[in-house]
Amino acid sequence: MTDPFTMSVTLTIQPERREEFLGALDAVLGPARAEPGCVFLHVGESTERRGTFVLFERWRDRQEYFEEILRRAHFQQYLALVRPRTQRPAWSCSWIPRDPRTPAPNLGLSLGGVTRGR
Repeated sequence: MTDPFTMSVTLTIQPERREEFLGALDAVLGPARAEPGCVFLHVGESTERRGTFVLFERWRDRQEYFEEILRRAHFQQYLALVRPRTQRPAWSCSWIPRDPRTPAPNLGLSLGGVTRGR
């Protein structure tokens, strides 16, 4: 039995490290979205606070995500690059969907002028 979960992560990146972060993000988005367990992964940057990013994700199974997916090389490289570039600790929150039958819309969030969506 699967345990699907949805989470949001807010990252505030050091201004001088923003371009490095965008490169790391670009490198991980494709492989992350290609994971069979990825239902959606949306990313956006605040229009009011440049360098503040929100990742909104839904995964098929919580245990699979934490025990397998996060251990893959592309995620480990991303996490190693991102952690020292944040201005403050990342804030994350798990969400409980109220109607899991309704798929999340493709929000088409903008990231550095390039539209990202699953």
